[in-house]
Amino acid sequence: MDYDAINALIESLQGYKGGLCVISHDQYFLNALCDRISLVENGTVTQYNGTINDYIKNLRKKCGAK
Repeated sequence: MDYDAINALIESLQGYKGGLCVISHDQYFLNALCDRISLVENGTVTQYNGTINDYIKNLRKKCGAK
């Protein structure tokens, strides 16, 4: 999808009153829509409250990266 189409989709989904399960590789898209992340790893689901950018920052801190 091009930039305009992604933004139109984000705007439409932000107006939706229900819950969404979003799976995407697009960090911009995820950050615009998601404020909670469910991590699925080794058969376990872990909830993280925050945006994808918050999650990445937290991972970098844990790893000692800047």
